[in-house]
Amino acid sequence: MQQPRVTITPQEGYSEEYSNSVQVRVSLWDFFLQFGRLGKQTQEEVEIEAFRGIYLSPQQAKALQARRESRAIRAGIRKRARATRPTAGTGPQRPN
Repeated sequence: MQQPRVTITPQEGYSEEYSNSVQVRVSLWDFFLQFGRLGKQTQEEVEIEAFRGIYLSPQQAKALQARRESRAIRAGIRKRARATRPTAGTGPQRPN
């Protein structure tokens, strides 16, 4: 089965912003992601300046989680492959 062609058209007012904070709230009907940036910090308090909140359906949250897990699994496989890869001089030796 051929995949459909997807066209993404930004709405008026579309913007991209950097976030170093995401808060997640879960309800029976949806997931809410609130993005923000860390602001003032003291030893007793951290201020987060929230700038965008997005509701996700359970289906979209599940797809996002599956993508995240598959990337983590692939990264773990690559890490293990690098850790077990023989280095120069430690590989199998040919008999004389």
